[in-house]
Amino acid sequence: MPAGSCIPPWDIWMLQCWIWQLQSPAQLLALLQRAAEDDINLDTQEAFARAIQAAIPLPHSKIAVQTSYQRQVVGAVFKYAEATGLEISETLADLQVRLLLAPSASSEPDPGWSLRTYCYGPQDPGVCLRTEPFSSIISNVASLEESPGILRPPGQANCNLISLHTANNMLEGSTGCHLWQASFLLAEYVLSHPDDFRGKICAELGCGTGLVGICLSHLKACRQIILTDGNRDSLENCCRNLDQNGVPYIGPEDGAGMESPQDQEAKQVILRHQDWADCWHGAVPDVILGADLLYDPGATRLLVILLEGMLRVASGPQPMALLAATARTPETFDVFTRAIAASALQFKDITRDPSSMSTGLRIKFQHLVLLQPQLPVRLLLVSRR
Repeated sequence: MPAGSCIPPWDIWMLQCWIWQLQSPAQLLALLQRAAEDDINLDTQEAFARAIQAAIPLPHSKIAVQTSYQRQVVGAVFKYAEATGLEISETLADLQVRLLLAPSASSEPDPGWSLRTYCYGPQDPGVCLRTEPFSSIISNVASLEESPGILRPPGQANCNLISLHTANNMLEGSTGCHLWQASFLLAEYVLSHPDDFRGKICAELGCGTGLVGICLSHLKACRQIILTDGNRDSLENCCRNLDQNGVPYIGPEDGAGMESPQDQEAKQVILRHQDWADCWHGAVPDVILGADLLYDPGATRLLVILLEGMLRVASGPQPMALLAATARTPETFDVFTRAIAASALQFKDITRDPSSMSTGLRIKFQHLVLLQPQLPVRLLLVSRR
């Protein structure tokens, strides 16, 4: 790319999404090199510095990119420019000094944890419109304002942000404190098919970080949302993420699950403990959701028994369970298939039946960075025979 040219607008958007998701400094550096054809010139450095500044939260914003991460990525670009003899932009140099002198915020996650922000919107990259609080944050970022096709394309839908407190590795928290590929697929289906959940009582088994529950809340269509998990650490972290994203709820310590079904229906989001070996209690859901639940043969059998009991007593016209299952081992899925065959349930793999996906996944998470190798994920629709 010739000197003086600007970083391509779509690469700016990818850069911004990756910064929010705390992509590794090495990957961000590779993106800048690719966008600028190996020459991270002054324009590219300016775009990068302004993208970092756009990720710094304002007082009214929930978006937060921890100072320690900003230091890492800015330091990596700064060192690359110095090592290769490139001229360093004034904006990047000023930002480097500010970050070196800035104290870490008291609200930063504990060691071993991170706060990552994800953006979802129309799957066509050319129709992404950023909304509050994002538009106010980048309103003074000149390099991004020069890309109106990304910021404000006429007549297009909005993009929205979700910030999630997650564990960086398996040594911190439970498996439910991590983000898994299947959760994003299920969340995209939820966001793309609001009519499937309109006026329904929706319950998620194994809610984990709360990603799917937050997306259900964003629909503003559900009669009630019940989020459950069998792990106390996951429930505590889910509460934190609901707070982070401004979702009001009744938590397990507030007596959720101890009220009558009529009282529970008055609360829009309920969070409570649910062991799969226990019977379901409380309001009976019309739609059951779950992501990455088929991970252990023994637990899979318990899951099918629980699903059968819940769907048996559901009174809605078409009660169903929607499961996003990662294809890790054939054995676990075979256990699920046999357990379903021995029950009063049936299932259909709607990822292999485009007609069942209605209009498909119109809403997608933008430039998603996943922490584990990507494996095939199947979307399964479970119903009564």
